[in-house]
Amino acid sequence: MKASAPGKLNVTLACGAPDERGYHPLRTVFMAVDLREEVAIAPAPAWSVRTRMLSETGQELALPQELLELPTNANLAVKAAKAVLREAGIESAAALTITKRVPVAGGMAGGSADAAAAIVATAATFGVKGDWQQLARTLGADVPFALAGNAALGTVYGDHLFPVPACRRHWVFACANGAGLSTPTVFKRFDQLPRPTHPSWVLPATSLRPLEGQLGEALIDPDPRRLAGMMFNDLQAAAVAERGALAEVIEAATSAGALCAQVSGSGPTVVALAPDGESGRRIAAKLQKLDSVARAIVTQGPALGARIEGK
Repeated sequence: MKASAPGKLNVTLACGAPDERGYHPLRTVFMAVDLREEVAIAPAPAWSVRTRMLSETGQELALPQELLELPTNANLAVKAAKAVLREAGIESAAALTITKRVPVAGGMAGGSADAAAAIVATAATFGVKGDWQQLARTLGADVPFALAGNAALGTVYGDHLFPVPACRRHWVFACANGAGLSTPTVFKRFDQLPRPTHPSWVLPATSLRPLEGQLGEALIDPDPRRLAGMMFNDLQAAAVAERGALAEVIEAATSAGALCAQVSGSGPTVVALAPDGESGRRIAAKLQKLDSVARAIVTQGPALGARIEGK
């Protein structure tokens, strides 16, 4: 059985000071995009995982070293599959085949999408039914959203979701050349920097109120310029401090016609909002020429959450 789940971007990301557990409260607007990870699962005598990476055109790409060296039991998709079987009381193993399209360690939650797809594929393969959001939270803060897809307000640690309506738009992702950025490293740098200030319409990061007001209206406005004026990412300064070339990519994207450009999540991928598809392709072509950009991808969002493929 095979399932897929989407990568994501953070339209807005407000980050609070770490709590007593050392976790940062987040208030973020997620949007799923049409870069989908696929996980195929079959019962097997022992756990195994095979991973390949494809470009948006279907070309085989070299796997990053961190994936090549990742032990089977440390793979988040394997952890997700095991968690589903444990929840159902099933003693079995499985062989997983993962097809990746989301940039690795790029702030787009590719690993979380793998986990979400693995949950759905495992449940279907072994005939298990359930509401998997709570289990998804135990695997990582971004896994619940990869499971749900579309667009949502994420609160607490970004893992408690309130679905929100949003217009479909064109996005350009500029994937950094070289290694990804460690999320814990970016959060550590964030804690060392002055606290960001927010416009008056941004609610506190710990608030559980549903999305409302100007940002909610901007998400459903067909004119992307309104949303562009409200996008922000509290982690951007920390990511740029760790990878200075990101500032060049952001500036190049806006100079090429992007309505807004910012780091996606904890980086190092930069996401730009394009006026339309043609503009997006033109922006991507210019960014692809930068030495600091490995891939420039045009995609759309919001996109559906985790689902079975090939039925």
